[in-house]
Amino acid sequence: MSLSHSAGLAVLAIAPSSAKIGLDVETVDSFDRINRIASLAFSPRERREDGDAADSVAARLAQTRRWCRKEAILKAARVGVATPMRGLEIFDAQSRPARLSWPAAPAELPVARIQLFDLEPDFVGKDHIGAVACVGTDSYELEYVD
Repeated sequence: MSLSHSAGLAVLAIAPSSAKIGLDVETVDSFDRINRIASLAFSPRERREDGDAADSVAARLAQTRRWCRKEAILKAARVGVATPMRGLEIFDAQSRPARLSWPAAPAELPVARIQLFDLEPDFVGKDHIGAVACVGTDSYELEYVD
């Protein structure tokens, strides 16, 4: 089970006991805040891929989404956000399992089995972005319940 909340929205994710799950939901960040986060938590390749949040709303959304995905992975790994995020690179969040690189991942975490899901905008609203990371041997799907 994983819980996340931000600016009046709370979301709970539940997975089978055989899986590890992590969830993060955030408000769409201000340009200044997401640029500071990106400089600390994203690799140079990720920053180039997402673009400069000061230049566009699309870049700000991409960077906030990337932050949510990374935090969800760290929660599923049970290591928390004190872990340096720059060493965790997400190449393709939509593939199952996700394509990523994390040389410093905990030994007991099978990185090749991490599945990432972006929460649907209809579920979290226009002011929030969210992601779920699920680690296990099965294939997972999200089910939304109000």
